[in-house]
Order: sequence, then C-alpha cells, then structure tokens
Amino acid sequence: MKNKLLLLLIGLIISNCVFMPDYSKNFKKYPSRPDLKSISLTKPEGRFEMFATGFYYILAANLIEENLKYSELFSEVKEKDGDYILTAEKIDDKYTGEFLDVAYSITVEYSLYLKNRLVFKNKYSATAISEPTEHFMYAFRQRLARERALQITVNKFLDDLESMKILK
Repeated sequence: MKNKLLLLLIGLIISNCVFMPDYSKNFKKYPSRPDLKSISLTKPEGRFEMFATGFYYILAANLIEENLKYSELFSEVKEKDGDYILTAEKIDDKYTGEFLDVAYSITVEYSLYLKNRLVFKNKYSATAISEPTEHFMYAFRQRLARERALQITVNKFLDDLESMKILK
C-alpha cells in the first residue's frame, strides 16, 4: 500500500513537471518603464516637474485618483522623507442617468501638508457623462463617467497648485 501511494505521488509529480508544455514563449514581454515621474493620466507628460525633494506630485495625484476610483472614501500619499503629505477625501459621489446616458458628479477635498502644517486645502466638484456609443454595458459607462469626473477634479487641483506657485 505504501509503495503504491509512493508510485502514485511520483507519477503525479513527473506528469506535472515533465509533460507540461512551456507556455512562456507565447507571452509577449513588454519592457518596463523605469521613469515613473513622467507617467500622467490627467495631464500631458512633462507639464510639471515636481515640488519639494523627491515628491512627484503628479504621480501622487494619480495614486490618489486610483485609490478613489475604487470607491475608497479617503486616500493619502506621503513623500519618502515624510515632509509632504497629500490627501484626498471624497465628499460627494453620485450618478444620475437613464438607460442611455450616464452622468456622474463627484466632489473631492484635496489637502497638502508640509511638515504636518496645512499648506493648501480646497474642494473640487466635477461632472462627466458617458454615452451609449462608448460601451453597451451600463455599469461600465457609469464607471467611465466617474473616472472622467475624478480626473477633472485632479486637473483643477494641479492647476491651482501651479497658479499659487506652490510648485517649484
């Protein structure tokens, strides 16, 4: 009985290891992008550089945007050295629409802290729509409209940072 169990186990191991084809050649390998500071979903690349030491606010704003996309109520991104903290709090988040068009309205409050002192705080509201020609699924159109509205709030926030000369 012990020998049969051992042979069965060895046979199972060999069949899984030796006779499985190598599918790794079927997947295309994409080069990695080491320059994270130039990634921007909301602004053209290179519009802003950075403020403070090593705190890429466009990347931080995009991280906050990603967090809020998935229905989190609050998001916070800190600078590596701990001097700057960027936070976003979702105040209002609702959609309206019939079967065809979807409109999404969102209000987000952004706060920027330097050494635990408030430097900037403001609320931004935005509304965006998604039409039935973009996708046939209602839930997908709803999410698309919400992401667009969220991007508008991030754009307004970054524009204010630039106009107030908070940026280097």
